[in-house]
Amino acid sequence: MDEGLKLNPDEAVVRRSEKIGYGRKKPFEIPGNRDELVLTNQSLILIKKGLLGGVKDYVRFPLSEVMIANGEAQAHVGKADFMTPTLDVYFQSGQESFRFEWENDARDWADSINEILTGKAPEKKDDMAWVAETLAMADSVAGSINKVRNALGIGQEEEASGICPGCGASISGIRGKTIQCPYCGTYYTF
Repeated sequence: MDEGLKLNPDEAVVRRSEKIGYGRKKPFEIPGNRDELVLTNQSLILIKKGLLGGVKDYVRFPLSEVMIANGEAQAHVGKADFMTPTLDVYFQSGQESFRFEWENDARDWADSINEILTGKAPEKKDDMAWVAETLAMADSVAGSINKVRNALGIGQEEEASGICPGCGASISGIRGKTIQCPYCGTYYTF
């Protein structure tokens, strides 16, 4: 156990991540997240590290000071720039931001903080729920495209099949179009 954390007797580590950046990214900042973040059942602890990886400082943020609104802890995923995900935690004294490499990691941290403070576990989606959501979105887009096509008078070609009235052979074509049976030469409109 890291002696610098100075945990209380009833305090336990819940989650720990390395390669964390502290605060919003600043212009001309040296790239790379070197700090470490520890979540306990009582605090967020930032372990500030130097350029060579040595510990420079420990900063403790008590979870008891995290704002709660509408039954949810105010710990959310944000963006430091257009690409860097952050864990934004709103304390009574202000906001603190921690930069992560991956958005899912920041989301897991926000969920963990919320669970500690409210006792509510995050809703788990089915592993394949995203497939259903994607298909629903595709259906919605296809419906919108068809409405635009219909409004512009652009019909959608629909395949059709049938039986040739001349020879009884199976024939296929586009609904509304006339074809000639390849076997007997009879013309047929679907």
